[in-house]
Amino acid sequence: MVKIGFQTSKYNELSIVQELDYSNKYRLKNFEIFLDDSLPSNFSKYELETIIRYKRRGLEYSVHSPIYSYIKKEDYIDEIIKFCIDIKATYLTVHFNLLSYEIMEYFIKSLKKTALSIENVIPDRHSLYDINYIDFMSICSKKYKVYSTLDIGHCAINGYDPIEYCELLSKNNIKALSVHLHNNDKISDTHQSLDRGDIDYQIVAPYLFANVKPEYYVIEHWSGNERSLKYFMDIIHYNKLL
Repeated sequence: MVKIGFQTSKYNELSIVQELDYSNKYRLKNFEIFLDDSLPSNFSKYELETIIRYKRRGLEYSVHSPIYSYIKKEDYIDEIIKFCIDIKATYLTVHFNLLSYEIMEYFIKSLKKTALSIENVIPDRHSLYDINYIDFMSICSKKYKVYSTLDIGHCAINGYDPIEYCELLSKNNIKALSVHLHNNDKISDTHQSLDRGDIDYQIVAPYLFANVKPEYYVIEHWSGNERSLKYFMDIIHYNKLL
């Protein structure tokens, strides 16, 4: 079953409790907690209790790791893993360019029932191995049970056509578990609503549903997220994608 959700944002001046309450108004099935320059220990007791309360009501969580280095073992890695386990996160997203094979193995071994999903970033180059995302994921997919968090906006800024990029994933047997949805001018990573930018989601969205078939779609911006949700759902209904 396809699940569509919002993601936390440090720019909206809302607490995660307010974000969860807001998301609940739309009856969304999943919610992504982006630890943006933060760690789970920064949540208050009440915030953690609210996260668990929504989980018990049936909300699924994914976690987006902080944009820190995952090249070698650091203390914050275990804190992130414990948080994923505690809230029974479906998957953890980590940026590919800061992730070593060693720490990837550690994540896979330690996360238990939480899947590891690896995201394409800007620029398209690994900081340690000097290879691009497709090459990195092709190597990983042959050895490990890992997934792709496919960021459509990042594809466009890196100069790739999103549909052609999806075809590359398929040719290399890279399975997309999640897609990050936002728009831009193909120059700056501005995370605009889906109807405002140079990426044509009227074309991209039907292709994703027909060919990529991820389980999760995350609207990865807060300002205008309700507009993106309506726009995305209108595309789904018009094309009878569900």
